[in-house]
Amino acid sequence: MRDLSRSSVYLGAAVAAVLILAAALGAWLLRDALRPVPEASRVIEPQMQDAIEAYLVEHVGLASFGGEVFCAVELLDADMQAWTQNVYVWALCAEYYVAQGELTMGAASSLPVALVVRGRADSYQVVEHRVPGDGSNYGPDIEALFSPRAREEMCPGDPACINARAARLEQIVAERARLAVEAAPPDPFPLWWIGNASSRSCGARSRAGSLLCVEMRQPDVDGDGM
Repeated sequence: MRDLSRSSVYLGAAVAAVLILAAALGAWLLRDALRPVPEASRVIEPQMQDAIEAYLVEHVGLASFGGEVFCAVELLDADMQAWTQNVYVWALCAEYYVAQGELTMGAASSLPVALVVRGRADSYQVVEHRVPGDGSNYGPDIEALFSPRAREEMCPGDPACINARAARLEQIVAERARLAVEAAPPDPFPLWWIGNASSRSCGARSRAGSLLCVEMRQPDVDGDGM
């Protein structure tokens, strides 16, 4: 009887310890569930950001001067739903090319984009995107396409906030363009037009698959500056 009683005491103590641990764990989980999401956790995952920016280069950016398009985004909001996620970003896509030895911005656009993204961890695929229309369609489309938080993060009525975000994104794409130009090997056989017309020397294909080209001019042999 003495051994049985002692075993019962040990068992009761073990059960009590488990219950205390479970209660503590439940309280910890509840505390974290009720805690506001910190700003850092709203930063887009690097793998997802890469997938989104590569998609925008192909589907949103324009290369009106034959240059290379670079896109950068800031996360506005995300609605995580299993394997499909509605992701809302502000994007800046800009074309860059080298003219007369200077890195030059060509066509550019800065706008909110609503995307549908599938995948997890290291494998993401953008399957759809929507952008607001121009003019009178812009306001209604913003209401229809974007979540309330995303609309709030767009800084409506705050030009300073809007301009600061555009400046941040432009700095990112400009730096990427600069690095791409530095990484592209020079053309060993420059192409020259006959006469004084300008021509372009193109290096190797960039990460996005298009050519980075350098605008050149034939030396003016007549000395007339034309």
